[in-house]
Amino acid sequence: IKSQVGWKDSLNSDIYGLSFLPGGRSTAIGNIKDISETFSWTSTEYDEKFAAWFILSSRSAGIVYNHTKNMANAVRCIKDTLVEDSFYDTITIAQPCRTEQEDNCTYGEFTDPRDNQVYKTIKIGNQVWFAENLKYETSISRCYANDCDLYGRYYLWRDIANNGGDLCPAGSHMPSKEEWETLFWAVSGANASGAALKSSTWRKRKEVDHFGFSALPAREFYGSSWGNSNTDYAEFWSSTKGENGVYSLSLYSDSDVCYFEEFKYYTSDYMYAIRCIVDSE
Repeated sequence: IKSQVGWKDSLNSDIYGLSFLPGGRSTAIGNIKDISETFSWTSTEYDEKFAAWFILSSRSAGIVYNHTKNMANAVRCIKDTLVEDSFYDTITIAQPCRTEQEDNCTYGEFTDPRDNQVYKTIKIGNQVWFAENLKYETSISRCYANDCDLYGRYYLWRDIANNGGDLCPAGSHMPSKEEWETLFWAVSGANASGAALKSSTWRKRKEVDHFGFSALPAREFYGSSWGNSNTDYAEFWSSTKGENGVYSLSLYSDSDVCYFEEFKYYTSDYMYAIRCIVDSE
C-alpha cells in the first residue's frame, strides 16, 4: 500500500493504488518528527487524551491502539458502506489486573504432556494465553542468556515446519495473526498495546505489565548468535502464512507499537519465541 515514490526503499509496488507517502507527524507546536514514516488517525478514541493511530514504516505496518492525541497526523477517508459483523465488535475488552504495587490477575496452569513442563496461563478478554514462552526442547532450539526457565526457547520456522507446523502441546496451539490482533485490541483500553504486554524488566521504558502477559526483553537471534544491539526485542511466531512467508510479531524497547512482519523466506535463520494459546472450548 506504499507509494512507489517518496520512500527510501524502492521496492514498493502500490498494487492497490492507495499510495501512502511518508510524511511524519507534527507536535502541538508544529515540529515535524519521523518524516520517513506515515501516521494516520483512526476514528477510534478512548477518552479526552488517547486515540488509535495507523503507522506505516519502511519495514512494517501496525496500529498504535491507544496513544496520545497531542500530535498532528494525516487523515485518510473511507467511503460510507454497509459493514456487518465487524471483527472488532466481537472482541471483549480486558480490564487491567496489575499495577506497580499489586498483582490481582487470575492465573491458571497448563501441563505439557510431552515433558511435564507446567506453564502459567492468563485469561485476557476471551482468550487464555500462556504467560510464559514455550520451553519444549527441539534439536535446534536455543535459550537466551542460557536461561531456558525464564526466557523459554527460540525456534527456527523450519523447526516448526518439521514438527507438523505447530510446536505447542495438545490442547493449545500457536496463535494466528488474527488471534494476536484480538489480543492487541483486548488490551488497548489500558495503554498502547505493546506497552501493556511487556514485563516490567525492559530497559528503555518502565512498563507495568497490566495483564500478566509478561513479554520479556531479549536480543535477536540470527544465524548462530544473539545480537549485541542496545535495543531489546520480544519476537514471536504466528501460525499465519502470507504469500511470501510467515507473519511474526515484534515488540521493541523503544516503541509502544506491536509490529507484524511477513518474512520473505520460510528458510529464514531468525529464531523467535512461541507463545501458545489454549484451545477454546
